[in-house]
Amino acid sequence: MKKILVIQFRQGAEVEQEQNCFLAEMPEYKDQIIFVNVIEESVPTDVSDVAGLIIAGSSQYYLSKEETLGPWKEDVFALLDKVIEMDIPVLGACFGFQMIALQQGAGIERNPETKQTGTLMVTRFETGKDDELMGYLPEEHAGLFAHQDTVIELPEHIIPLCRTERVECTSFRIFGKRVWGTLFHPELTGERVIERLNLIPTEGGSGYRGEKSDEELLEIFSPTPEVATILGRFADIALGE
Repeated sequence: MKKILVIQFRQGAEVEQEQNCFLAEMPEYKDQIIFVNVIEESVPTDVSDVAGLIIAGSSQYYLSKEETLGPWKEDVFALLDKVIEMDIPVLGACFGFQMIALQQGAGIERNPETKQTGTLMVTRFETGKDDELMGYLPEEHAGLFAHQDTVIELPEHIIPLCRTERVECTSFRIFGKRVWGTLFHPELTGERVIERLNLIPTEGGSGYRGEKSDEELLEIFSPTPEVATILGRFADIALGE
């Protein structure tokens, strides 16, 4: 049976919480989704049963800070080389978006002016209008963001599909490939953000919670109904053939 492989970069209770978020968005395929957390496990090299690859997010690792990374970075890059060459569909979310972009030749920078936290309005470019995965999105829609690093200096074969007011590219596709990235988190809702923030150690992580109440966080991370089906659509592309 073909599988969707989800690569994680998590520690402790965050691992299972993130898994539950992805499974909730792809319920029809829950028996065909496998998770590998590369902080504790080796990056797979055998992808013979992999029909789709998702590169997930991170709360403690930053591509702009090489000292936070491990040898898994180059192993994930090698995995991406292999699955892209095999035309296996790929989706990167937040940290995964950045991983794919960096592996494909883009730059990464830490800039407080382009840091984004919360639900923000996203504008879809004409390049995304007929996209197989994201073409259904309205020209203006909401996305849930929680990132500090930003992708810059995109090579020509990375095609921007969407942007926000602060960031020029918040979704992309690799030209001629079924490889996408989204800077927003398609697996999260406001309630799931609260769950996750409650699991992040106070001495590390993203530091978004602070003294905010659940009610304040639900206002910051308001619903994003337009993007709610992206993960299911990706699973359809990968496993529905």
